[in-house]
Amino acid sequence: MNIKHYSKIDHKTLHFLPFLPSRKRTRGFALARKYGDWILDISARETLNTYDLLTLLYMVKEYLLNGYNAGYIGEGKNKREIAGIKINVKQFLLMRGILNKKANRETLKNSIKRLKTIDLTFTHTKTGKEINTSYIYEFETDENINEIIIYANKKFIDFVIRNGILINLERLKLYGEKEQYAILLDLYLQGTKIKIQNKNIKYIYREKFTNGEIEQALKLDITKMRQSDKRLIIKKAFELLCEKGNLPLYTYNKTKNMWIKTFNNQQVKKNDTGKLQP
Repeated sequence: MNIKHYSKIDHKTLHFLPFLPSRKRTRGFALARKYGDWILDISARETLNTYDLLTLLYMVKEYLLNGYNAGYIGEGKNKREIAGIKINVKQFLLMRGILNKKANRETLKNSIKRLKTIDLTFTHTKTGKEINTSYIYEFETDENINEIIIYANKKFIDFVIRNGILINLERLKLYGEKEQYAILLDLYLQGTKIKIQNKNIKYIYREKFTNGEIEQALKLDITKMRQSDKRLIIKKAFELLCEKGNLPLYTYNKTKNMWIKTFNNQQVKKNDTGKLQP
């Protein structure tokens, strides 16, 4: 496995990621999610999509590969512990398969700017404890956007690095700009793998997902679409994952209202570790 092709994300952050499968942006974004004993309220200056999601994942990858400089910004009550990194924009774009043009550097800067506007409020349903936080506290760049310095939330970075599951970024790049549902679904399947420990630790894809769970992962639950249209979107996304991502195919079971992994005896696929699986 080449670690340079991977990033990390953890279960908790994965369920809360505020990214929509749309290239259209509107001012103001708010979303409430419940996961376990926590309710999360998310807000941002404008809607974020999978481009911004990949920016966040590649940013985490920079931390994995190069570490960070720890420190603090602000004073008094505004004092916050940060994880600082310096990004070479040309190299960062090349890793994503994007040309190093001024327009693309500007797009990256605006993506980081949107990530900075995300505010998250966690509220514990039993104790009422409230945590207010962000992913990125500050960032700065030069006039030509050749270098970007990011001061991220150190607790967030440490938590993801410590608890996150490896995410195959190269596979996410296989999907086109109009296949954002597939990107979100692939990420969700990767991030919810089950840990199996025998002689060696390995992660396998789950056998089934509830329809409601997948709707939430793709943000279809906040739309006014008909259920049949939502299931069609999910069906096409799973088919793309099988076709382009070489992942197992999941099909809808109406009786159980679940998406279940199917096995084709005529075909054996490889998972992203290169090992054969049914």
